[in-house]
Amino acid sequence: MSVKIDITGQNKVISRLQSLGDTSTRALAAALYQEGEQLIAEAKQETPVDTGALRASGHVQQPTINGRQVEVVAGFGGVAASYAVYVHEDLTKHHPVGNAKFLENPAKRRASGMADRVASRLEVFKR
Repeated sequence: MSVKIDITGQNKVISRLQSLGDTSTRALAAALYQEGEQLIAEAKQETPVDTGALRASGHVQQPTINGRQVEVVAGFGGVAASYAVYVHEDLTKHHPVGNAKFLENPAKRRASGMADRVASRLEVFKR
């Protein structure tokens, strides 16, 4: 299962990437990885806890770069893969700790301002 979120306000990001030249793709990969790390940290705070396996399974994969395309995958699973989607999607279940949509809700909240955060991170890579 994946969630796609459209980000607006990319003009600043594009401008910063253009100023970075050949290092732009690697810089974007690093900035998006940092964004993924912050997303998972926030999502873990909302993840329901029974044994702790689901919360502990939150992860961010290293960026993959294919030409000028960068992809960062973040999510939950691992040993909790067999039930992670059910816990995430079941809105009828009460959780003493955490809540359903523990990844989707933080991702939607973080979409606002993401372009600005990424653009700010790209500043570090200026020549």
